[in-house]
Amino acid sequence: MRRIIQSMSLAVLLLLALQASAQTLRVVGAQFPRIFEQQGTDGYRGMGVELVQELAQRLGYDVQFELYPWPRALHLVESGQADVLVGLYKTAEQEDRFLFAETPFYQDEMVFYARKGSFNWDGNISMLHRRKIGVVAGWVHTTPFDAIKGSLNLSTAENVETGLRMLEFGRIDLLAADARNAEPFLNRGPWSRRPVALKPSLGTQVGYLAFPRKPRFEALRSDMDRVFQQLQANGTLKRLALKWSVALP
Repeated sequence: MRRIIQSMSLAVLLLLALQASAQTLRVVGAQFPRIFEQQGTDGYRGMGVELVQELAQRLGYDVQFELYPWPRALHLVESGQADVLVGLYKTAEQEDRFLFAETPFYQDEMVFYARKGSFNWDGNISMLHRRKIGVVAGWVHTTPFDAIKGSLNLSTAENVETGLRMLEFGRIDLLAADARNAEPFLNRGPWSRRPVALKPSLGTQVGYLAFPRKPRFEALRSDMDRVFQQLQANGTLKRLALKWSVALP
């Protein structure tokens, strides 16, 4: 009996030691509907949240999620204070600042929003020089649009909801945003002049998990890439996309 008790005590101590030694990943993002959301005291939800939880569990990590304004989330990961950023679009500039996962996990349609009947958009970028355009702080959009942003009359909003309200009250003529982020706010009322999406779209962007561009994070990125491929192969990624109504690339 003494040996049994000793064996059980040893097993408990070993389990506690393993739990204590488990590394916790600090995972950050902004409020991205269906990708990364904080629901009051109920914690975090979204495709990106469940994807990271699945990856971390299979790799033996604990996870601590934190939500910030997008520029702050970018800074925390770029400086190495956080381990993973959820939902970053890839550009040449961003690749100089971050390590990207090998494969994106979702796709967005980028569009202009305007007050109904206020702008006849035909996709010609040159039309934008005569308008005041809202953009969200820290966001990238599409390569053609981002290439001319420096010559445009831009107004920066802290988030999509603020940008849509600026549009409603005539402080801007257009808002560049993705439909996934804008739709939840547009479906809430009331609106005196509900903004509408313009066609054609600006194009599409794909979102990634991203990591600090520092040598010590290479192994984490590589491990997550490996497990991500397994989740693609076994259908987990497709299941998550269907659950959260998110488009896959």
